[in-house]
Amino acid sequence: MKKLKKNKISCFLLVFVFIATFIIAPLNVSATSVNTFREASGITQQYRATGTTAWQTLMPNTTFTGADGVLLQTSNKPYYLKYKCRDNSHGWLDPVLSINSGTYDYAGWLGYSVTNISIEVYDYTRRIFDNYVVMYRAKVAGAWLDWVSNGNPSVMQTIKSGFGLQGNLDTSSTDAGWASKGVIQALEIRDYERIENYPTPSANAKIIDAPYIYQNFDYPNGCESVSTVMALQKAGINISVDSFIDNYLDKGATPIVGGTGPDPDLVYCGNPRLKSGWGCYSPVIVNALNKFVNKNTHTVSQFYGKSLDELCHTYIDNNIPVIMWATVGMIDSSASSYYAHWTSPGGKAISYNTKLHCVLLVGYDENNYYFNDPMHMNADGVKYTGYSKASVEKAYSILKKQSIVVAPK
Repeated sequence: MKKLKKNKISCFLLVFVFIATFIIAPLNVSATSVNTFREASGITQQYRATGTTAWQTLMPNTTFTGADGVLLQTSNKPYYLKYKCRDNSHGWLDPVLSINSGTYDYAGWLGYSVTNISIEVYDYTRRIFDNYVVMYRAKVAGAWLDWVSNGNPSVMQTIKSGFGLQGNLDTSSTDAGWASKGVIQALEIRDYERIENYPTPSANAKIIDAPYIYQNFDYPNGCESVSTVMALQKAGINISVDSFIDNYLDKGATPIVGGTGPDPDLVYCGNPRLKSGWGCYSPVIVNALNKFVNKNTHTVSQFYGKSLDELCHTYIDNNIPVIMWATVGMIDSSASSYYAHWTSPGGKAISYNTKLHCVLLVGYDENNYYFNDPMHMNADGVKYTGYSKASVEKAYSILKKQSIVVAPK
């Protein structure tokens, strides 16, 4: 990230700990109610008063004569914050991302009090979502200004009313502050998260405690590699996702839809680190595993057509997770509109489901299957996500019931 000057410094440390869901579909804001949101907990907020060196905790009633920067940080979350500050000497400064944690990864300028702040919330497809809502306001010239947010106006109003936020709401502004009136003297920031309705395991559930890796930071289309590495780490094989991709995964060109492209049974199509990447089927992962897994200590088993019930009783009951192919969110993507087509160099017609997803099956109960889903970071530190058995069975069938097991001997 470009920095303005060596002495550039932040004015607030706001560690926004949203416990939120990665939801791909746009929200139906007409159905939004306060009961679908909760105020986020575990938030750390600090500020640095202009002319001082100490960072201090920022509370809603904290006042100061000026503050010379802002720092927002989010780690291991399915979103990030993009924020920037303005002062009267330099205008708007470069925006900063909350996922960066370097010495100069903050907004503001040493010795120059902030007059305005802008905060936006994005998911890792760089789309603004109403699943994570930041409501914030500034006090200038002794008076609180209106609440602002980059959320949908309907959602903003619902949150303001439902949570009893005092003051007015400005749905058109993109920042808090009033430069011509003076510097910011206080800042109140409230964070809200959409409540998820994923299944809760029953008392009889069997769920494996397996490592969890979130793919969207570095491997937006690397679900196969990420799920495989989670399984390997559970099996006691110490390997990173980067090592697996760089040293063992066979990769091909990015396919041209309607033209030519690689065979996903032979190579990963494209680059798993890029959003333009596609994916691969189980033979590619098995081939990668066979390059380095010690056959004296572990077995690598590939299955087509094995029922989920059998996988659960054979492996989950024995504390062994299962790598399996399904669809994103276990949606029914069987319609022809979900498929992309191209021809491999060898003349094979490829029909690729664009909702392909690879997950790690870690549990089950009477009604649901549970997964370490690398695309979905669950709330409250819970690693697994549950989906109904019916939706999983359908998604599993769409991807030809492919699965892989790596197990200690």
